[in-house]
Amino acid sequence: GKLNHKEINYIKHLLAEAYKRNMLILLDMHNYGRRKDNGKDRIIGDSVTIDHFAYAWKLIAKELKGNKALYGYGLMNEPHNMLEAVPWFTIAQKTINEIRTVDSETVIVVGGNHWSSAMQWQEVSDSLRNLVDPAQNLIFEAHCYFDKDGSGVYKHSYDEEQAYPNIGIDRV
Repeated sequence: GKLNHKEINYIKHLLAEAYKRNMLILLDMHNYGRRKDNGKDRIIGDSVTIDHFAYAWKLIAKELKGNKALYGYGLMNEPHNMLEAVPWFTIAQKTINEIRTVDSETVIVVGGNHWSSAMQWQEVSDSLRNLVDPAQNLIFEAHCYFDKDGSGVYKHSYDEEQAYPNIGIDRV
């Protein structure tokens, strides 16, 4: 497949504007490891194969590598409930490999499983430490939410959520 050049040009314009303002951009796919198709989640490894996902990132990296405002490639924001047959580790490794065929310098950011949960990192994302980046330029992304159940939904008040000043520290 091909990239939509209208969208790529929009991203390049955004990067140029960021550069003018001394800003760096972390470009990520922000769909939690899935896309909606007629109301049904299509998880990476299903109708969107690992090869499709990794190839899309390769094309993006080929277009944007070397851009002074590009901080890094965030493979996926908060992947969750991925297919058992296609673990997030496998998807991430294939994608790292593809990006590195065209860009050996830019940072690659890998979010953890289960919404990138810092609180559950050892249980659901510990294997990610075995990812191999030929450029040795990976950053791992973990999220920590301070509501009662750690979901980030924040349905109640601060007191009802049983929050306290050090909750983030305690959860990590």
